[in-house]
Amino acid sequence: MKKHRFIVTLLLIVAALSMGLVATAQDEAAQVYREGFNSGCSPTTSLDTGCAHRLDIYVNEPLVAITWQGELKPMLAESYETADNGKIWTFNLRHDVLWHDGEAFNADDVIFSFNAYVNPTIGSRRHVWANQILGYQAVRDGEADTLEGVRKIDDYTVEVELTEASPIWLKIRGIYFVMLPEHILGQMPEAEVLTSDFWLNRVGTGPFMWTEYVPDQYIKLTKNENYYLGTPQLDEVILQMYADASTMLADLESGALDTTWYEGDVFSPEDAKRIDELDGIDVVNMDKGSPAFLRLNHEMFSDVRVRQAIRYALDINLLMDTIYFEGGQPAYTMFTQDWAIPGDLNTYEYDPDKARELLAEAGWDSSQEVELSYRGSGFTTDLMTVIQQFLADVGMNVVPRQVDAATITDQMNNMTLNMQLAGYGLSVDPSIGDAGSMCGNILSGGYCNEDLDALYLRGANLPDGEERAEVYQEIARILNEDLPSIWLWYEIRPIGFNRRVVGPYEHWSEQPSIYFNLPVYNEIETWHVASE
Repeated sequence: MKKHRFIVTLLLIVAALSMGLVATAQDEAAQVYREGFNSGCSPTTSLDTGCAHRLDIYVNEPLVAITWQGELKPMLAESYETADNGKIWTFNLRHDVLWHDGEAFNADDVIFSFNAYVNPTIGSRRHVWANQILGYQAVRDGEADTLEGVRKIDDYTVEVELTEASPIWLKIRGIYFVMLPEHILGQMPEAEVLTSDFWLNRVGTGPFMWTEYVPDQYIKLTKNENYYLGTPQLDEVILQMYADASTMLADLESGALDTTWYEGDVFSPEDAKRIDELDGIDVVNMDKGSPAFLRLNHEMFSDVRVRQAIRYALDINLLMDTIYFEGGQPAYTMFTQDWAIPGDLNTYEYDPDKARELLAEAGWDSSQEVELSYRGSGFTTDLMTVIQQFLADVGMNVVPRQVDAATITDQMNNMTLNMQLAGYGLSVDPSIGDAGSMCGNILSGGYCNEDLDALYLRGANLPDGEERAEVYQEIARILNEDLPSIWLWYEIRPIGFNRRVVGPYEHWSEQPSIYFNLPVYNEIETWHVASE
């Protein structure tokens, strides 16, 4: 009897081991890609961007996308043409696109999507992306319900008319608009669109379909078998959520993660160097795509002398030489493109005496507490501590506070933000900077300069060339003198890749910089787990 029990037990153990081996083999055979996602981002809406463009890459799409090489690729529009030197743009939509719920994609979705960005009741922070479209101001002012310049010609043809001709509009603005399902979002009250549960269970047209969302843990996406560019080779994409970068980096090192996120400071210079030396892992340093700056509440910092004092108080060159990544560069204005940066900007060389003098002239109350909000940890905390010390030395009582993305959004919406370490993706074109410094935009923190607004609109309508460069250089000078934000340095953002997945590293290493806040076409349908 004992012998019989022993044999049965042995058989059960063998069976269990066999099942484990099969499961392991299945795991290895499955085409699963895991990418880091900041849990503080939450699945934010495409209309509000933030981290949402990370989801747009997989789930939702634009009419025409920018590729990893900076070129334009027709997506939901199979072709497009323009007339009158870029005043009217005609998009011919694909006939073979289905939403993930089986509904056909058509012109109604395009009309709804453009208007959703502008509609003040919906409340997108990115409405200025549409400020060149005819009828934009009328909608913003409540004088019209829809954009006069966005017209349905037929079920698969849409026309977009601009206020003025802009031959590069599609390249600098049109690529930002993600298409949304009118048959879902268009059927709910406008005031509920941004907070709808739709964003927690998206329906898109992209290569991957939303399958599961577990708050603070992961978003699971499965391949779209009916994707119009071909069935993806990956079976699943897991956007793995992390509350802090250190845990994410540990998972990258252990093989539990394939790609890190790039929002904020993830790697310290030491981490980037060490991890890049590990077998099977490569780190790509993406640089100068975004200026780091201190975003300000202009009710508190309305006096330009106070803003200038802050910049004089900071020894950015010392930070670059001692704490930041090798090759880091100070920033004196918002733009990242060399052709948009004139050579006569004030470099605000470190001068604490000048800072104290300006603060005294402005009547700054040194007992007033200023909260410095920031995301990130470790390396970022070190940077904030040094900035706190520099400002304390000239009589400013700054208290750093580590917060998540949702808190910062609430602070901006409620105008309770004092000062925030921020970045702004400008790698595509300097015209995108208008969202961060134009009158009435929430990202401007109350700053308003109507002359600057006029220059932004003029620059966006000009073709590439010397005249356009002169306009943006003049904008750069205003931003340098007014300091609506305190320009610090050009960010270097390393991204870590496990080379077991073919595609992410190959495309990112060819991308000249991070293209923020928009879905980049990276041939995701071709990515795959490498065979042994």
